[in-house]
Amino acid sequence: AAAAARAAARAANGEAALSPTFASSAVGSASAADTPPAFTGAPRQPRPSVQPSVRSFEEVIAEKKKREADVTDEARAAAAAAKSASRETENAVAAAFARRRRRVASSRAFEALRLHAAAETRTRRVLMRAAARMQHRCVASALDAWFENVADAKRLRVVAARVAGKWRNASVASAFSSWRVAWRR
Repeated sequence: AAAAARAAARAANGEAALSPTFASSAVGSASAADTPPAFTGAPRQPRPSVQPSVRSFEEVIAEKKKREADVTDEARAAAAAAKSASRETENAVAAAFARRRRRVASSRAFEALRLHAAAETRTRRVLMRAAARMQHRCVASALDAWFENVADAKRLRVVAARVAGKWRNASVASAFSSWRVAWRR
């Protein structure tokens, strides 16, 4: 397609084009629609001659000032647009940081409130238990005595089971006892 475009440009300039068979073989994958037309023998168009215009010095200076003013106006407009866009971007970034800062601050405040509430609940629970124990001293002392008696009963049950086992197996116990004495010597 690029070769066809170059050939069309050459034909428009009046240069000799390649023959259709050579152009299609040079391009390789070009179709008949992509090949340029064959040389028609049209004469080349003469290029227009560029005649230097004679202008006054004031006209040249005025034209230069006008171009500079146009460029300056365009530059000012571009700078103003860039500044506005920059200001909008800065404002958007600042707003995002402010939102994040507020979110972190409120998160910290909420966490502090949660920890304080948990500590207050625990303190209230401990104090309520202590107050209830003071109010019910008599019942509390009875429960403590009962707890100690239950623990002693469990310990005595274990000791009694050992003694009963020794009585049941007295012959084995005596043999083991004599072995133990002999082993210690």
